[in-house]
Amino acid sequence: MNVVRRAGFARERSALIRPIRRNPISAFLFFFLAGAGRPWRFHLGPLPFYARYRDWVAIEEIALHDEYGFVNDLLRGKRAPCVVDLGAHIGLFSLSVLRSFPSAIVHSVEASPDTCAVLRRNCTINGLPAWHVHRAAMWSGDGEVPFVDDRRSSTAHHVAISDEAAAARVPALSLATLLRERVRSHVDLLKVDIEGAEEAVLCHEPALLQSVDALAAELHPERCDHQRVLRVLRETYPYVYWVSGRGSAKPLVIATRTPIANPSLETR
Repeated sequence: MNVVRRAGFARERSALIRPIRRNPISAFLFFFLAGAGRPWRFHLGPLPFYARYRDWVAIEEIALHDEYGFVNDLLRGKRAPCVVDLGAHIGLFSLSVLRSFPSAIVHSVEASPDTCAVLRRNCTINGLPAWHVHRAAMWSGDGEVPFVDDRRSSTAHHVAISDEAAAARVPALSLATLLRERVRSHVDLLKVDIEGAEEAVLCHEPALLQSVDALAAELHPERCDHQRVLRVLRETYPYVYWVSGRGSAKPLVIATRTPIANPSLETR
């Protein structure tokens, strides 16, 4: 892309992020320099956060399009909800919860070393003592798993289910260990976006979900048996919804113990 085209692209994109940018110059440079390999500062309401250019998909979906806006309905009436964020990325979902529920207890789990470093930075700059960060890949058991850390898009990294040349070893946590040893509390909301590992995590010991009031999971049919995941959710929760009107083709499923009235949710 030549300089003129790049400048036009940067002007157009910088206008899109007006609600979260610090100033127009930094927003322009974020796109013009394609991030320049560094985190840039933004804000989600009153809460600051850092993000890299390769975090753009998460910025667009969560910070700009508010794809998890239904969470306010799931947690309404809870003063200090306990929220567990699996596949927390740089922490935008966690931040959106904390913006609406400042007293929330949030556990954010992220496998990628580089992305988790940005997540920890975002946790630190907000100074929220009830926000906890855990670096691990979620899996059916504890130990280590092969992990692909995509350098082009940070939302595409995943546990390597087959032999993949780029895979490195990262620490792994089971849902049982996370809930019993790290969280140690009843969970009001479990958010799951772990790029195909949802089958291994949710179906290995479904009884664990009895301590979880509500669950929001993005499913990845190309990497797991998502129908098996849906069966577990339907056997555990009386109400299962799909989020409609998403930009992504991946299903985002909500499972709850009480009915939710929200125009973005539909039953199937």
